[in-house]
Amino acid sequence: MKTFAKIIAKWLTTEDSKNRDVAVIAYGLEILLNIGFQVLILVMVGLLLDITQTILAAVIPTIIYRTLSGGSHFSTFWSCTVVSTLIFTFIGYMTKDSNSNIFLLMAVYILIIIITYLWAPYNPNRFFDNIKKQKLKKASMIYLIFVMFSSIGLNISHPLVDACMVGLVWQSAIITPWGANVIKFLDHILNIRKEENLNVN
Repeated sequence: MKTFAKIIAKWLTTEDSKNRDVAVIAYGLEILLNIGFQVLILVMVGLLLDITQTILAAVIPTIIYRTLSGGSHFSTFWSCTVVSTLIFTFIGYMTKDSNSNIFLLMAVYILIIIITYLWAPYNPNRFFDNIKKQKLKKASMIYLIFVMFSSIGLNISHPLVDACMVGLVWQSAIITPWGANVIKFLDHILNIRKEENLNVN
């Protein structure tokens, strides 16, 4: 995916463009292509299992929240795709017939907001100065408050509301130190499996 993004970036830029400009465009395209591919896979799985709506209700708000709050990363695109597909398929299936109440929803969102205040933004591959960090933290919290009250206003007992909430719980978990360690562990396991398969072949 990274190679494909670089090819598109070079095609979009002029010959006079600096290498840095190409790299910046390629990085942005890589993120968009990764997200697009993973969403496509999830939609296909959702159609097969008849849970497309709850999967998208979990994925879309989570993507927006992740853009603001950051989060742990896998070392390879395929590891990220496998885990994301499993997690959001599980969320979509688990919430397809769910029916939460306002007290549970508010308690969960307050917990997510506290986690965001303590650890967002988290990105081990980027350095944030204090001003940028505070802006992203504030934007993340405002977004969560907006989603919480929107959920209450729309329909507190709807499966899509629950799917959104659980998706945000997952994302908030991976900005914590414990969540980062879980991602590192899963990444290590998946890389071992990949190396074993390569050796067998």
